[in-house]
Order: sequence, then structure tokens, then C-alpha cells
Amino acid sequence: MVSASKRKDQLAHMIGDDSYWRNDNGFKDFITDMHSHLNKGYVLSEKQNEAVSKAVKRYAKYFFLKNDPKYKEKIDKSREKISKIQSLLYQCRYTTSYEVSADEFLKSMDGWLRRGSQLTLNQRKALNKMYKRFKKRVDKLLVKK
Repeated sequence: MVSASKRKDQLAHMIGDDSYWRNDNGFKDFITDMHSHLNKGYVLSEKQNEAVSKAVKRYAKYFFLKNDPKYKEKIDKSREKISKIQSLLYQCRYTTSYEVSADEFLKSMDGWLRRGSQLTLNQRKALNKMYKRFKKRVDKLLVKK
């Protein structure tokens, strides 16, 4: 069991990290309430303590990955690959509607990476398929010239 003062410090650190809360869906309010309860001297219920423990563990994982140079390098490489796929897309001369939807997908994957998340296996497979399809089309267009 974590002491109340240590838990308060952990929650205060989480609340103060604005980059962590960029896409908050109301969870920050819960963490702030729990921090406030601890500051007032209240004891958290077992259920509240479990929720706060999970939140602290999730934040710790985020915090250490965010500051890991190897992880940053991996994210940067993935973002470079997405840029390469985007440049291929623009060379393919697809219809405007297809190009816009493909570009939106690629931008969403890049945004996912910028927020510090990793791509899932299915997302990586989708990107690989796009790369192969775009590369094949560009090569075909170059042969016609």
C-alpha cells in the first residue's frame, strides 16, 4: 500500500503534466478529485485506490517511454515511413476523394505516433499494404512515360 503523501505527490505530478492530458476525456477531473480528497485528509476507498493505482501505473509507463531515446527513435522512424508513404500517395494520381481519405488515414497514424502511442500490428499491416500499392502504381506510371 502506498502512503498518502507519496500518492499525493504522484497525483500532483500527473496533474501538472499538461502533455499527458492533451486528449483528456474527463479522467483528469477524477484524478484531481482524488488528489483533493487526499489533501483534505480523507482515505480513499479500496475501489478508488485501485483506480488511482492503475492510473499511476499507466502514467509511469507513458512518462518513461516519453523520455526514452530508443523509443523516440523508433517513433521518429515510423513517422518517416508515413511521410514516405504520403509522398508516394501524391505521386499516384488517384482520384481526389481516394487521395483525401488515404491522406486522412496517414495523418491519423502520424498523430497517433506524435501523441506517443505505438502502432498496432493491424495498423502496421495497413501501412505496409498502402506502401506496396502506392509503390506499384508509381512504378507503373513511370514505365508508361
